[in-house]
Amino acid sequence: MTQALPPAVLAPIVLTPVPLTPADTWPAASAALGRLDELRILLASELQALPIPGEALLTAINAADLPRREQEIASLLQQIDDYWSASGETGERRRGLLVPALQRATRDEASVRVHERDLESGYLACLPDASDEPQEQPLSYYSLTIQLHDDEQLELAGALAISQGQDRTVLVLPGLGVMGFASQALMGHTLARWLNTPTLQGGLLNTVERQQQERLNEITRDADLYLEPFTAADVQLQRLTTDPFGHALDRLLNKQSKDIRYACERADITDPQQRQALIQEAISLQGLLGPAALLELRELANRQRQYLRNLPDWMKIASEADLKAYAGYLRRYDDAHAAMLSVMGSAASPEQFAEAHLRRRLADDLGHDLDPHALALDTLRTLPLTHETYRVSRSLVQLALYGLHPDDELAGSDFLEHTVIRLNDAPLPEKFSTITPAYLASLIIELELRATFGEVQRTTYQLEHNQPLLRMLARTRLSALAWAAKMQGHIRPEDFVIVAASTQDAPDPAPRVQQVRLNGRNVMARLLVFRKQDAQGRTERLIMVALDAPGQPFKAFDSETQLLHEVVGWTASPAMTAWLLDQVHVASRPELAQQLEALRQKPQPAEDFLQFIDHPDSDAALRSFTDEQTQVMLSEQASHTPDWYLRASPEQRRELLALEEAIEGALGNYQALPHARVQPFKDYVHQRASEQIARLLNVTAGAVNPDLVVITSERETLTYTDMLLNGYDDSIDPFRSSADTQATFSGPQGVDLSALSPAAVAGSVRGQWLADGYIALVRNTLLNTEHTGYAERRQASVLITRLQLKAAALRSVLKGHIEATQYTWLKQSLDAVHLNDPVAREQYPLYPLQIHIDKPLIASGLSDIDQLVIPTPLLTHIETVQGCLVILPTQIRHAALLYTPQAPDGIEFRLFGDFVRSLSTDGMIDYYKDRCRIKARRTLSFFLRDMQQGNANKPPVIPKAFISDVADTCYNRPVERRLRDVEETTTGRNDMLSQLIWTSVEVIATALTLPFPPASFAVGTLLTLHDSGRALAALTEGEHGRAAAYIVSALFNGLGAGGDLLSGLKGFGGVLHNLEQARESTPVLRSFQRQSSLPRYEDLYPAELQEQVFLLGKPNTIGHAPVFHAPTVSSAPPKGDRSVRHTTRRRSLAAAAFLA
Repeated sequence: MTQALPPAVLAPIVLTPVPLTPADTWPAASAALGRLDELRILLASELQALPIPGEALLTAINAADLPRREQEIASLLQQIDDYWSASGETGERRRGLLVPALQRATRDEASVRVHERDLESGYLACLPDASDEPQEQPLSYYSLTIQLHDDEQLELAGALAISQGQDRTVLVLPGLGVMGFASQALMGHTLARWLNTPTLQGGLLNTVERQQQERLNEITRDADLYLEPFTAADVQLQRLTTDPFGHALDRLLNKQSKDIRYACERADITDPQQRQALIQEAISLQGLLGPAALLELRELANRQRQYLRNLPDWMKIASEADLKAYAGYLRRYDDAHAAMLSVMGSAASPEQFAEAHLRRRLADDLGHDLDPHALALDTLRTLPLTHETYRVSRSLVQLALYGLHPDDELAGSDFLEHTVIRLNDAPLPEKFSTITPAYLASLIIELELRATFGEVQRTTYQLEHNQPLLRMLARTRLSALAWAAKMQGHIRPEDFVIVAASTQDAPDPAPRVQQVRLNGRNVMARLLVFRKQDAQGRTERLIMVALDAPGQPFKAFDSETQLLHEVVGWTASPAMTAWLLDQVHVASRPELAQQLEALRQKPQPAEDFLQFIDHPDSDAALRSFTDEQTQVMLSEQASHTPDWYLRASPEQRRELLALEEAIEGALGNYQALPHARVQPFKDYVHQRASEQIARLLNVTAGAVNPDLVVITSERETLTYTDMLLNGYDDSIDPFRSSADTQATFSGPQGVDLSALSPAAVAGSVRGQWLADGYIALVRNTLLNTEHTGYAERRQASVLITRLQLKAAALRSVLKGHIEATQYTWLKQSLDAVHLNDPVAREQYPLYPLQIHIDKPLIASGLSDIDQLVIPTPLLTHIETVQGCLVILPTQIRHAALLYTPQAPDGIEFRLFGDFVRSLSTDGMIDYYKDRCRIKARRTLSFFLRDMQQGNANKPPVIPKAFISDVADTCYNRPVERRLRDVEETTTGRNDMLSQLIWTSVEVIATALTLPFPPASFAVGTLLTLHDSGRALAALTEGEHGRAAAYIVSALFNGLGAGGDLLSGLKGFGGVLHNLEQARESTPVLRSFQRQSSLPRYEDLYPAELQEQVFLLGKPNTIGHAPVFHAPTVSSAPPKGDRSVRHTTRRRSLAAAAFLA
């Protein structure tokens, strides 16, 4: 009994389209490729119905009953014959369908090859036309045989040779396709050469009967047997007089029958599964029927051509000798690398260490040779409190390094009950059923791979007998890279000689090999310099190699100065800067990063910035070179798995992992909530600008990027997004027109901006209060108690905060930042964070971190009054540091702890009394400042710096009231803080109306009280107090220009309030104030206070350079000062600068007002 073949598991082939050129042959080639693919699919479907050997045949073969075996074999062969004679899916007889299909496929393949320049177009004449009309020149058809002995020939089943006389000949080989030869003789010589080449003969012998293939293989393997080389005479052609393609198919089917019988009768096969596989292979005629194999070969050829096209130019133009030498260097490097891996490969990285141990244990314990990376474990875990689930997916290697959660090995745990194991992204096969979560849990707990890897790596790399392997690997790698650099022209041939002399097994002592040290402290782990000197010791050549650096590894210089300039230039490249940082120990990287950044800002290195480290010989230099790389690698591993983690108990490590993964899962669940997402303010502004510009241009929203639409007027240049957010300058200026009267527009290429006009663009931004709209949007969604998911979001925020606090507390006790007794009561407090009842909150209180600023003028920049303490609540205020909490124990007499998440000093929990001490750590002042509202950050920066310097400042104290609503602190207040930042950094509708109302009241009150001295005095006094308060507020913010304007305004208003004689001056302060506002060019929708980047004329200093007068501004922190051209004298204002001319005009107006 036989069955049908199972559906063929065909690798999906995405055929590469034929090239578009040449255009004249593209239509035919494209259509031909499509027909070939259709035939491939059709034959694949038809061949699935081929019979397969049944159990009766396999049983009869293994039995001693020869007649029964012969009967079963004959039955299978008859079924094969019946299959080819029967009708297929199309309703035609399969054999009758296949013969014309093969003929058409041969011509289609030739058409594709001609178009892709793999076959000359003249060979198309050697193929029969699709029509039945006779061809201009008759064709001769031949079958092919190979003369093995005088009385034995090998038939190439299915092969056809088609010739036009003795000239052009086309060879059609099953599985290989169409090939053209100039003559039959040339074809014979070529086939003989293929038969004599072991790597090529397989394509020809694949068409020979399987029994004869085995005989040839035995002759090749047997040293006592010798097969004479084939010659062209051994390739014999037999002319065909019948249908050639029908003959070719018949010979293939004959080969199929003989291969089936041979597979059934082989006496050396005893395994039933192996015999069944051989029989099925004989039945399927793999690769010999249809165009499937040749289409796959075409794809491989296309990939090879693409690979060759993608080769760098220096390899394409290299000589054959250079390429062979380069291959030799690479081969020696591969050998050295393999030798190193064989001895210390598992110590190279935690992943390789884990893979080696897991693979060995899977083989020893279960007998499975599996790649641990291919095993993936997907676990559904449960969050505390909310009981929501989250998914953790890791490979077995990753899981073994990360570890398990507490009690994962116990029955009923999430790991044992809800873990799915997959192999290569597919369900785990039944034969691997012994790989269970319980087994893997016990294995991971037993191995403790992450905890043991560091010591294994350190021991392995520091073993003395492993050092020669590392140096050999370095030598071979340097030699290969140097040869490649010579081929690319990065170094000269003589430079390569210097490197080769230093990296050979017996190095030449003449060249010096040096390491490089930066800033006198940091030795570069992968940077070497080869120095060539003359007899007097003068440097002739320096060759520098930077292993693994972006760009070219080798560079050559004629002097140390050139090399220094190259290294300094690296600081301007982020990629090279990152590479330099990777060359030093992890602990040294922050300091080096600051030095490199300073050097990038001001490329003026110190004299000892770059130093060369000498060694007695090149072998000692390579030893130090590899040792430094080992030390850097060990420091990275120590940073990845620090000592505090290794000191922790396994239970503590598992608890920490559970908390960290729960945090990640809770954050993922929260971010997946559809009602928890609101656009950031920047995206909101961009969307509104996109909608507005689309409306102006009458296009769909999003079609034009408003950030690329630039509006240029005489006063300013800004994008449409900036104009919508910040407004435009519409102040009083008789000399320059504003953007609403005269402007030009530019935008992305291809966008028609002709619909824009100054009036229309300016009108589109009027009345657009983006901040108010965004704040209303957030309040109506995230902060709306009636909004969908409001309670869920608050609960999720509390859960995330609770998990973060608990993880930080555990890390803090493991790091030694807090004591075990402190951790005990702290853990109890954190376990109750989610409780909101008054009793729990009073028993486990939490307090916000608040800073009391009682020096309001600390940021004024005035040394005489910046330390002035003003106790009035109008000028002092309290700032809350967002996210930082104070936790006070109530059941034990311990000091309070301060929670500082993500602090730059790495301390998450510290004593609350250590707040002032923490300010001495770099970055901590900015840390506290940046967690406060934006408008207070400048003052806070000065205040905290003053506190850090030990001046009389009040340190933070614990507030009287504890946090009564934790959800409000975790969810509402962070959102409110972001809204307040938006509100304080933009001008809203209320701000604009308040300003207009006050200005109107000021002008009206001044005009109405002019005839009445008592009322005039009262109004003048009120205005003086108002302007004085505004001046003081501006002074606290460090805005000296605005403060001076208010002071002058208060002065005039005060003078006006002095009596009737000066009553005309009392309102002049308001006028001057308005002029000051006009001078500052307050935009219609100003979102930020705009300060001109150009200095005032009073702040410029004259300087003479090359007999020309220039004006210098104040230098910045890195010593750069702005320079302005003054074509007249040093005291004249700089001509040609609008800002300076505007300043001069302002001074003239102020003087005129005073004299009036």
